[in-house]
Order: sequence, then structure tokens, then C-alpha cells
Amino acid sequence: MAGADPAEITAGAKEYAQENAWKGANRRGSIYFSDNWLECHAWEPKKANPKRSSREDLARLWAGYIKAGEYVPPSAIKADLAREMVAAGLVGADELRERGIEF
Repeated sequence: MAGADPAEITAGAKEYAQENAWKGANRRGSIYFSDNWLECHAWEPKKANPKRSSREDLARLWAGYIKAGEYVPPSAIKADLAREMVAAGLVGADELRERGIEF
């Protein structure tokens, strides 16, 4: 926490308290103990997910499972993604058909 602005920490602690106060007994999850809250820098703004998986990433993921002989439910791969996988040479059309994946 060296270099952290005490005013930011205090403001963050107040915001955290307000966020959790209204949840009451019906809240889900847990509340940080103060040392954990400080250690994980919870007063800092949450960072957005820097990168979402692309369709190419998804195609490569499923192709890897198929090539490894893993179970892939037919409903997991939609027709358009299956066509892209075949066009990219990630899997063969017969491999998809054997698994009941229609395209």
C-alpha cells in the first residue's frame, strides 16, 4: 500500500460499507475482513475484462477437444461455427458429423 492515497482508501472503505450495508442478512458472497480488503486493494476501481474470447479462440478450443478425443456435446457448436472450423482447417467435416454436429 505504499504510495496509496489515504483519502482514496477512506472513500473506498465508505463506499464498500454502503454497498454491503443494504444487502443485510439476505446477501450472497462474503465480506472482506479489513486486512484482506487492504491487501487486495479493494478501494481501487475494478478493471474491465481486457479481452473477450474471439470466435477464433472458441473454434480453436472446441477443435482441440475434438482432436484430443474429448466429449463435445453436439449442441455446443452451432452450424456457423462448425463451418468456420472446417474452413480454417481446424477439424474435418467428417469429424464433426461423427459427433452429431450438423452444419
